[in-house]
Amino acid sequence: PSTLFAKGTAALENAQFPEAIRFLQLSLANENPNNANAFYDLSRAYYGIGQWQQAELYASEALRRQPDNLFYEVQYLRVLQKSQSRQKLMDELVRAHDMFPNSPDIALALARGYDYIEKNPRNATYMYETFLELAPMDHPMRPEIEQYLSGQ
Repeated sequence: PSTLFAKGTAALENAQFPEAIRFLQLSLANENPNNANAFYDLSRAYYGIGQWQQAELYASEALRRQPDNLFYEVQYLRVLQKSQSRQKLMDELVRAHDMFPNSPDIALALARGYDYIEKNPRNATYMYETFLELAPMDHPMRPEIEQYLSGQ
């Protein structure tokens, strides 16, 4: 890879998180300070080493630059599970579902939030059913959710 960004991405793919962080930060400083993908990858790298606050910061920066990017949204929610209170996570799951109403993965995440965080079976069931409506037939979580709903 020739660019700093490409070197950072390659390091991230090889789970060389400190090296990825170094190259990606250099990329932001020297190549493109507004590269949303670099912020996203930095979030993933910090997540890889368990630095939740840094991972959240970079995920939010990626999302700020591209608010319509589902990958950035999913990363942000993944980090919030580690870095924020359960209530903050629930608030963000609801916001994410409002932003991406056709995403089966966001619907599933919100269903699980209602199920495990809020202990709200009515809302959980509704969102699990929404997930099934949205998810393709070959979605890996489909059998588990169908079984869950049939056992209620």
